[in-house]
Amino acid sequence: MMNLFSAILLSAAQISLPQAAHPEKWFFSADYPTSALDKNKVGTTWFEISVSESGKPFACSTIVSSGVIDLDRKSCAAILVRGHFTPARDGNGQALPGTIRHAVRWSIPPRKAPLSEMPADLVLPVNRLPARAKGSVILRLVEASDGAVESCEIEKTSGSRQLDSLACVTVSKVKMPQPLLGPDGMPVRAVRVRRIEFKVTQ
Repeated sequence: MMNLFSAILLSAAQISLPQAAHPEKWFFSADYPTSALDKNKVGTTWFEISVSESGKPFACSTIVSSGVIDLDRKSCAAILVRGHFTPARDGNGQALPGTIRHAVRWSIPPRKAPLSEMPADLVLPVNRLPARAKGSVILRLVEASDGAVESCEIEKTSGSRQLDSLACVTVSKVKMPQPLLGPDGMPVRAVRVRRIEFKVTQ
């Protein structure tokens, strides 16, 4: 039954996340905060961008800090000014508010800090990982305003169809945390990106 339900979820019409136009134009060397530059501060900021159904970014939040508050603030400030997007769409092609996640690595040449991994929204215990499978999957979800998952598609596979299906089945049975808030501050139906991590338990 799990496989059948997974097949239904995974064969749904295409869900699309907001798509960034020219993200290479989001940040410039002049954006480096002087307070951080003078102290040789570097780091990677992961942030989540909320995009309206018209494609305009209306909110941005840090989900993993670089450890330097000025770098985190500049990350979101630049996106809200320079970001341009095509909106998210559900399986019927309807434009919806949506979120996407990006990371910016703030570094002072020639130093480079490693890019950290997208944070997990949910950790699932498994007995083992199949051969060549990765430890996580990234999903595209249509989430109702109360966090209930309406449909699920794979954005980046774990390398295992079994684990990918397990992730879709699991999220369909729970309400995802922190529903997207619209410009008016109220929860909205939206397309979200979520990372599900698999943890081997003994």
